[in-house]
Amino acid sequence: MSAATGPPGPTDGDGRTWQPGHPLQHQQHRPATKPTDAQHDSATWRHVTSRQVNHVLDVCLFAAPLIGDPDGLPWPGTAEWMNLCDADKRRSLLRAGVVATLNEDAHQAAMRQAAQAIRDSEDWAAVARRQAQRRTAIADGAYIPRVVVS
Repeated sequence: MSAATGPPGPTDGDGRTWQPGHPLQHQQHRPATKPTDAQHDSATWRHVTSRQVNHVLDVCLFAAPLIGDPDGLPWPGTAEWMNLCDADKRRSLLRAGVVATLNEDAHQAAMRQAAQAIRDSEDWAAVARRQAQRRTAIADGAYIPRVVVS
């Protein structure tokens, strides 16, 4: 492996690799982390869930053959949906699940961008130093905060 080519791309359990230029190429496969013994033994570990969506491509690859052609499938819960046969209802529900997964992925990307914008907007180490210096000055009596009396 050279520095120019890098490691081979991620694959799923069936050996499918991500295609260059695929719209979901920005997604990264991350191995699931196993809990430590202390985490595994704690009651909170068993109740913690994650909303992180990082396998959108896998969801799409799984669902596409099951959904087939989504044109004409009504949105679940509508009156038109109620009149469908059970197989088409399942296809419609699966399509809605894929849409929800894509929406969650887009939401996570927006939240990540917002967090990065906040991170880059200020020198947070300097802000922390100023706050620590102010707390120290108040505690030492070197600075007496002004109190406004109404």
